[in-house]
Amino acid sequence: YNMTKENIWLVTENQERFIDIGWPSDRFQDVYAVLKELKDYTEIEYDCETSGLSSFLVEKLHAFQIGIPGKQFVMDAETIDIKLFKDILENATLYGHNLGYDFPYLYREKIVPRKVVDTYVVEYELTKGLFVPRGYRGLAACAERYLGVTLDKTEQEKVAEGLTDVEKILYSGRDVMYIRDIYAQQQNKVRALKLENRVHFEN
Repeated sequence: YNMTKENIWLVTENQERFIDIGWPSDRFQDVYAVLKELKDYTEIEYDCETSGLSSFLVEKLHAFQIGIPGKQFVMDAETIDIKLFKDILENATLYGHNLGYDFPYLYREKIVPRKVVDTYVVEYELTKGLFVPRGYRGLAACAERYLGVTLDKTEQEKVAEGLTDVEKILYSGRDVMYIRDIYAQQQNKVRALKLENRVHFEN
């Protein structure tokens, strides 16, 4: 895999483990350097990877990801405390896709985001009352439809095992690569259908 094509960085306190599975040694970032870089951003993309889809009370947080324009950070939640990011996650506008799934993992750490844009919610409002096929409102489908970008979701179920190989790390990083661009394209349809007030209320 040509890592120069994307700007995905892994943040962990156990670099040796990830070098052993093939992650490049020059693609790590120090958590405090990341915190310093992010503090000036008022808008970020957010996602997380967990051990399963049942209750946050029993599932484990494997990773959480933050994206800024042109760069994505994948935090190894087994060694990086998400509470370090509390100020950033509570004060920036968080762009995500189906954040209703992600947020309970923040709430249990007493992290409460205040400003949220959920492209899944926007897509739901745009297609409310319409018959749409399974997965139509998903991130991969929206990326394809709005941006012409193909997101390979074959790692989605496998990532429940954790960050066990390079592809899972890349998969996680790509999930915070296109959300703001999708939202920008959705707004054209929102305005055309005069749904601004409805979408603003739901978000």
